[in-house]
Amino acid sequence: MKIVRKVLAYIYRDNQGVCEVLVFNHEDHYGQEINPQVPSGTLRKNESPESAILREVFEEAGLEFKKHQNYLGTFDFKREEIDEIHRRDVFEFETDGLKESWVHHVSSDDEDDGMIFHYYWLPARVAKEKLVAEMGNYLPVIDGEI
Repeated sequence: MKIVRKVLAYIYRDNQGVCEVLVFNHEDHYGQEINPQVPSGTLRKNESPESAILREVFEEAGLEFKKHQNYLGTFDFKREEIDEIHRRDVFEFETDGLKESWVHHVSSDDEDDGMIFHYYWLPARVAKEKLVAEMGNYLPVIDGEI
């Protein structure tokens, strides 16, 4: 299997004692919304995971961070249907002051260019169960805390 290097971001906020994760749905070619996911993407040639995650968060959410708060590790996700292993470097960010929801039009040199992402917050426990493609597997949720 081919190994593809990826990055994935968990962006958290505290909402009255409930830890929430920033997620988005995107519209497919028919205007249907796809299940929630978090900002993520593929490393470019000679790009570090630390640089890639900052770029992806900016491109996919319009959010600019100077650095990540925490590195959770590297995890493999098998994409049997396309004979690939996505080797994901997972990072955490904390924020406050963001809107409850917003729409972001992606502008990048990547495959997401032109897509429309609908951002909103989910409690971390809910996100752990609902995120697509095993994206919730790395959320370190224990007794409602992160």
